[in-house]
Amino acid sequence: GRPTNSKIEQIFLHTAEADLEGGLVGGFVIEAERLYKRVLDLLAEDDVSVEGYAATMLKTHCLLGLGKLYLYDAERLSEAEAFARNALDILSSVDPTQRNCIDSQSICFYPWNNSALNKMSHSFHMCMSR
Repeated sequence: GRPTNSKIEQIFLHTAEADLEGGLVGGFVIEAERLYKRVLDLLAEDDVSVEGYAATMLKTHCLLGLGKLYLYDAERLSEAEAFARNALDILSSVDPTQRNCIDSQSICFYPWNNSALNKMSHSFHMCMSR
């Protein structure tokens, strides 16, 4: 396919690939770890067009993904717990009913503007972090 030039494309493709590699038996765990960390780096950049609730949920998703990967390594269990606690702290501080399309220049995630879907996504990630 064509190369991914936009950061938003990279964020979603890296997240999906990390989820796949980390979830498959025989998947490349090291690659999943690298991709989750790359997404976190991209989300931290000033010029990324993901903001507010969407960015928060993507960040917690990556933190929980890293935590899940580290659970399989006995030497990294404390890191796994730290990732989960960080995600739980972030999730505890956000309102899942918040709308993200006030600024017309930011990307509007239509499903995440639905309060019922926000609450389900928030609940799922809260359970994962616990």
